[in-house]
Amino acid sequence: MRICKGCGIEIQKEDPKKPGFVPEKVFDKAEVCQRCYRLVHYGDLKPSLLDKGSYQKAVSEALDQADTAFLVLDIIDFESSLHPDFDKLLRKKHTIGVLTKIDLLPPITSAKEALEWAKKRLPYPDSFVAVSGKKGWGIDELSRLRGKVTAVVGTTNSGKSTLVKKLVNEATPTISVAFGTTLNNLFFPDSKGVIIDTPGLWPQGRLLELLCLDCASSLVPDKKMVSKLFELKEGQGISLGGLVHLNLKSEKPILAIAFVPESIEVNRVNRDKTVSYLEHFAPNSPPCPLCQKGLAFEKKDMRIGNEDLVIPGLGWVSFRHTPAALEVIAPAGLSLPKRSPLIGPKKQS
Repeated sequence: MRICKGCGIEIQKEDPKKPGFVPEKVFDKAEVCQRCYRLVHYGDLKPSLLDKGSYQKAVSEALDQADTAFLVLDIIDFESSLHPDFDKLLRKKHTIGVLTKIDLLPPITSAKEALEWAKKRLPYPDSFVAVSGKKGWGIDELSRLRGKVTAVVGTTNSGKSTLVKKLVNEATPTISVAFGTTLNNLFFPDSKGVIIDTPGLWPQGRLLELLCLDCASSLVPDKKMVSKLFELKEGQGISLGGLVHLNLKSEKPILAIAFVPESIEVNRVNRDKTVSYLEHFAPNSPPCPLCQKGLAFEKKDMRIGNEDLVIPGLGWVSFRHTPAALEVIAPAGLSLPKRSPLIGPKKQS
């Protein structure tokens, strides 16, 4: 059996519609499947055809073989990193919490503050390390914490494969902004032991899964998150890229600070004009016309304190001078959890 060195799936030449396909003319010499090849060389984003159970099975098998687990936690999309399966899979495993994409945080929050915040949110890792796979920050410290066999686990798009490539010089995982790139376990040995790159588990309630692959990929940030501050009075609100709308219903003014990728346009809107923003999206930005047709928006009322309202897959909004009542208009299926502030005044959850 030949394995794709990029995604871990078995290479085959019989069915181009199934994972692992390679054209017959290059089958004998191919080291990666056609999907990985096109991802790397042409940026051709193809969704995975595997069911979510296949990913969960692979992660469980990897952890059975490992003495150490690196749980990769995307600090920019932390809530999406908290897949419930990890609670049971990692409780009895020596686990290191790895905060990735630390370089994308606004300068106002240090890596030390982010680590302390994460420790309060997730109690079972034995320790935490803040890293940037892109910049190489924290990789040496993380490397010292490796076991003989270390499984790198996390949700889709959390930065696992980028991290693996930094930990093992000869590692060849396919890296892309497409979610679900890694399809099966990849084993990379070196002088320190073995690193297992695992498929990402799929989070619930994230915006990325509600959009087409191109729109979703455009929301994955590669630069520092942008922050925008608004003072909101009753009847005013903010629109985040036409995807999520927050309208203030309370009489007392509040401050709202939006933290989003630079590709997202954030505007102050009057409540009575929200409908027009739902019908006229920002040009050349997500959602595309296809996604617009597939999104069903729903309204709900929320109470908010001096905390973050998280929009998984997009960013978060911090509030000050609360409590306050909000009307939230967002795509059906999108979860909107609240948490203690990541940036600014901190309080324990």
